[in-house]
Amino acid sequence: MNLAAESSKVVAWSATPTPLNENGNIDRVSVEAMVEHHLSIGVQGLFLAGTCGEGPWLTDSDREALVRTCVEASKGRLALCYQVTDNSVSRILENIQRASDWGVDSVVIASPYFMMNASAGTLCEFYTTVLDKSPLPVGYYERGQHSQYSLDSAGLDAVLQHPNLQFVKDSSGLADIRNQLAAAKKLRPELQLFNGDEFDCVGPAAAGYDGFILGGSIFNAPLAVHVVEAVRRGDVDGAARIQAELERVLYAVYGEGISSWMAGLKYLLRKLGVFRSTKSLLSYSLSDSCRESIDRLLEGEDGLGYLARATGRSVCV
Repeated sequence: MNLAAESSKVVAWSATPTPLNENGNIDRVSVEAMVEHHLSIGVQGLFLAGTCGEGPWLTDSDREALVRTCVEASKGRLALCYQVTDNSVSRILENIQRASDWGVDSVVIASPYFMMNASAGTLCEFYTTVLDKSPLPVGYYERGQHSQYSLDSAGLDAVLQHPNLQFVKDSSGLADIRNQLAAAKKLRPELQLFNGDEFDCVGPAAAGYDGFILGGSIFNAPLAVHVVEAVRRGDVDGAARIQAELERVLYAVYGEGISSWMAGLKYLLRKLGVFRSTKSLLSYSLSDSCRESIDRLLEGEDGLGYLARATGRSVCV
């Protein structure tokens, strides 16, 4: 499936969390439910095994099980991309070949987990060599100051102008990078720009981004789409109001200060009947206040209560 959508349509992608069973392995039944759930709320593509998907902590066999199950369950109805980030070009290219064999549409590369001699030149060569040799289209995950090894402006331009770069997920939150991406899109209109910061859907939409790839899309994609649509209509005040509601929902699910992030997210998904377990490989704990706030949202007339009704999915108790 092609990543591109109709130019007037908000491209809504999910950097999806991964359903695990109590042993910490892939829950294939829940993966199938996850695919159907995303389709029911208008998501068009999945970014598999990213940070929200606990990809860096999954075993190789579980990553393969996740991808193959998604490919089979999706049956071409969702575009699928897979994170291949690693510490060397050769390791990344091996990861890409495996992903191609499993049936994904594209791959995503981000800052290496560990790198020696990470100069501006070696970093640029690292990315452009992968782009040169990848048999699949590539997406670049721009994390700005959150990355240990960041491209400088010239290196980012070289990556953005590469013909095998299909899209960028921008979670930097930096105006300079946003402006640079927008300028690159003017030169390459086919380049897809996706916002990765669910706490600011307004700024990237105003900069002309095509849509978003959010870790919370599995529950907040409808609200995020409404933010982008309001910006495109020129309704700045309306966009701000919807963004404020989105943030209220985010803090309800993740906890104040994002202290219960993955625990709250998986608790929500179990309550919605999408996941069968709250098992995570990360060390987030679900606070009583976060659990209560999620329950209130699910019981209410707005926020997630609306989402549960709109998708026809009853809440598990």
